[in-house]
Amino acid sequence: MSDKSEKLLMGLTFESPEMDSDQEDLDQMFDHANLVSATTDILDNIGKKDFEFTWQTQFEYIKNQPLTEHIRFAEAILEKVFEIYEYQFPEKIYFVNKKQIEECYDFIKFLEYNNTNFLSIICRVLKIDILKTDIEIYCKKNDMKIIQEVEEQVGIYQQPELISIFLRTNQKEDFIKWFTKQLKQNKLEIAEKLLESEGMK
Repeated sequence: MSDKSEKLLMGLTFESPEMDSDQEDLDQMFDHANLVSATTDILDNIGKKDFEFTWQTQFEYIKNQPLTEHIRFAEAILEKVFEIYEYQFPEKIYFVNKKQIEECYDFIKFLEYNNTNFLSIICRVLKIDILKTDIEIYCKKNDMKIIQEVEEQVGIYQQPELISIFLRTNQKEDFIKWFTKQLKQNKLEIAEKLLESEGMK
């Protein structure tokens, strides 16, 4: 084999340090672009019906990020919650560790979709026929009854801290608005859970 051929093969087999560095830079840029796109997509879908799907698909690009990125994301979530729902925690929430970050993620999932177990309990106690009742009219007429029952059930069924604070401190009008929306959005799943609970008696 000629010297020229050997040099060509070596060039194909062994990347130079400069090439390695360039590839690392490209990988970092690609990862950062995915992170920005994923966080933006999730934040933009808070309050929208596609949030669950968006969270489950886009969070894959976020979950392995360093703690500092999760802290920024958690803070951005609470800012967006205030923008969409006009809800702000009574005291400023500081995120400094993974446990607090997970509590924030549990909170936003509960706020958007992972709440049907709790809502089905409220419907069962208040005897709401979720499929036959005009949910909007019912919630307007029975707002205080709903709020009292929610407060009672929060005392019985322990919730993660941020969820519990939200359920206990949200303004009445804003809470009923959220409650009504979630019942309407998840009524089939809630109806299934109510049927399951009836069958277990």
